[in-house]
Amino acid sequence: MTKIIEFSHRGETIRSIAIFNFEQSQCSVMVMPYVHKEELGNTIVISRKNRDWISEAPIAREYRITYLNILNELDLVVFQDENLQSSYH
Repeated sequence: MTKIIEFSHRGETIRSIAIFNFEQSQCSVMVMPYVHKEELGNTIVISRKNRDWISEAPIAREYRITYLNILNELDLVVFQDENLQSSYH
């Protein structure tokens, strides 16, 4: 599934494409920002296992607040849609 998400980075709203891959035991997402790729990266790969988001992307350490903003947006997409929630679990 592909969605457009928006998150805050240093006070600026960043639009990104988020590609979701739902498997029975986990969800993985590729987030591709339209701008600030030199800071954020071209692709941010994030996985969710046991209700925890995990990423080894540099953004998770270097821009922690931005990373947490992304996670909040991903939670909204995954858990506000009952159909996604049931297919994920």
